[in-house]
Amino acid sequence: MDRARAVTVAAEIDTETCLGLLGGATFGRVALSVHAMPRIVPVSFTARRGRISLSLRSDTDLADPLSDATVVAFQADGYDDEARRGWSVHVVGRITGSGNGTATIDPSVIEGTWLAP
Repeated sequence: MDRARAVTVAAEIDTETCLGLLGGATFGRVALSVHAMPRIVPVSFTARRGRISLSLRSDTDLADPLSDATVVAFQADGYDDEARRGWSVHVVGRITGSGNGTATIDPSVIEGTWLAP
């Protein structure tokens, strides 16, 4: 029987480093409310100049829920093989631009943690 390993939060990550980590990642999750129900959706994204641009599939039903001014949560994570530690970055912000299969998050909160096995 496999047992899940405990993960230790090793340290908080400063905002600048969080943005750098996001800049090197390509996949994350956006959490939002759709018809008053919570929904978490995997998305590809880019992070530049403090903003997060989401790429949405053309067949997605998120166009209406991700309209301008919608508040969303976003999360991405990764693992640094060299340092032998993982990271997780959480963002809360408003959608400031949406359309043509994209949506942009203007963050109001950016926080992250280093994770150790």
